[in-house]
Amino acid sequence: MTRALLLLSLILSLGCGSTRFSYDELPPQPVALAVRSESDAKRFEEFMKQHAEREAEDRPNLPTDDPLERAESFLRRMVHGERSRALFTHLVFLDPIERETERVEFAAKSTRPVAWDHARGRLMFSAERGGRSQLFEWIKATGEVRQLTFGRPHVDGCYGPDGRIAAVRHSDLRLVDDRAVGGLQIFVTDPGSAELRALTEGPLDTAPAWSPDGKVLIHEHRDANGMESLRRVELAAADSPRTVARGRSAVFTPDGDWIVYSAATRRGLKLWKMHPDGTGRRSLGRSGLQELDPSVSPDGRFVIYVGYNPGSESGPQLMIKRIEGSNPRSISIDGTGLLPTW
Repeated sequence: MTRALLLLSLILSLGCGSTRFSYDELPPQPVALAVRSESDAKRFEEFMKQHAEREAEDRPNLPTDDPLERAESFLRRMVHGERSRALFTHLVFLDPIERETERVEFAAKSTRPVAWDHARGRLMFSAERGGRSQLFEWIKATGEVRQLTFGRPHVDGCYGPDGRIAAVRHSDLRLVDDRAVGGLQIFVTDPGSAELRALTEGPLDTAPAWSPDGKVLIHEHRDANGMESLRRVELAAADSPRTVARGRSAVFTPDGDWIVYSAATRRGLKLWKMHPDGTGRRSLGRSGLQELDPSVSPDGRFVIYVGYNPGSESGPQLMIKRIEGSNPRSISIDGTGLLPTW
């Protein structure tokens, strides 16, 4: 090898190495996690196996003709999926720099972290109350826990600007002009009000993400065939939601310029980012893992997510990479970390 090639090789190797970040570079704000212990993971696996067997016996075939029956079938599966994601877990705060976890005292088992509002010092989470999922928030300064939603089940949500919230409500399905509406819908509060109003008609709308400027809400939608897409809603306009990409679990960067999300590819679920209008789509690096449930750091420089290898017995693992997708690193904790919320 010539001296020039040796020098080029050295420069490239140093360039690649320099992109590997140190944990000390991570912002200090805690990550909320649902953690499932090894023993609870076995309980969860058995529970899901029994549920699948009951589903196969009760409804061996998916309805194809009646739009209401078809929507009900998908709705039942989605609600079960949403409620079971944090089943048999406990809520913890992860110090991203020290990689240490602290179990919280204010949350019961199977509590699901939903959204941080670090500026106002509050955490939104979902928990069972009277046999129904509802949204609550924990106030960091006082330790107070407040209930945010009441009545009908509310399975997910997010914070918006000026103290507003969005919530995913589970309501009855009905037919309107030969299409199913209701089911899982996105509701939002208006400025200065705690009353929720419907933003989408359903029937399979989940995972809302509100832009920092308050103008746009992105949410996950499933069609009559169960296909996932991301829809954009202009809150000041009367226009219908517009599909901007195939994908799930969208989150905004703090500056509002990008959305990070997970999408199906030929290599499985991978992380992508795009502008809120659907332009500028790009991959966040390559890896051999399935990548889902991203959450962007408060400074916008990193994304934490869950990675897993379907052919491995190691189970899901927490991963962090730079926002441009380079050099992912794992975070090892006691148990399986799920649903990271930063």
